[in-house]
Amino acid sequence: MRKLLLSVIVLLSVNVLFAQFEKKIESSDKDIQNEKKKTNPKTWTDRATLFQQIYEEPTKGIWSMMDQAQVNLLLHNQTPTGNEVATIGGINYNVVVYPDKKLYFNQDNLLISWDVTKKTVDNPLQTAFDAYQEAIKVDKNQGKGNKKITDGMATLAGLYSSEAIKEYQLERYETALVDFKKSLELSSNPLVGKTDSLIIYYTAITAGLLKDYDTSIEYFNKAIDID
Repeated sequence: MRKLLLSVIVLLSVNVLFAQFEKKIESSDKDIQNEKKKTNPKTWTDRATLFQQIYEEPTKGIWSMMDQAQVNLLLHNQTPTGNEVATIGGINYNVVVYPDKKLYFNQDNLLISWDVTKKTVDNPLQTAFDAYQEAIKVDKNQGKGNKKITDGMATLAGLYSSEAIKEYQLERYETALVDFKKSLELSSNPLVGKTDSLIIYYTAITAGLLKDYDTSIEYFNKAIDID
């Protein structure tokens, strides 16, 4: 009975959080339609930040290869609703199910990946990406010197690479490749200028696994050029 009550409480808290985000999204949607506000870069960087927060919220503080005991401590106020077994690449993983996500642990009880199963919106990272592009367009210096744009894009690049690695671990290579490319598009932008050679290498490997050899060679060459 206590476990059921805790599950209900967690589900209610998730729904409350969803409602809060939905109100903020509604407000942002109105701002970008406002003739005056939509010409202000801050309107767009605020929107980008909002959608980055929406992406991060369900797994905030969690990272790949985190010990299950640490995860349990971090999520102490969230009660799992069950367990599953998933076989990926011939290896069985223990999947801990929560009201809004699934966490995949290997035989050493290390977190290798996760799925967000209850989403406020689909593809919040793409919405954040689009918002930064609009911010650059309306900024008088095309984003140069605007730390909300440059730092925000760098953060978004990191979120895309994290999403790509998560998908890669689940052998969803098509999605991983798209996300790796998007991360590199952001990080290689002159406003950011922090291209990660490791992400280029992962992009090449992922393309190879998909038998997209031209793309794989292209990114291996890019990695060599940077190194």
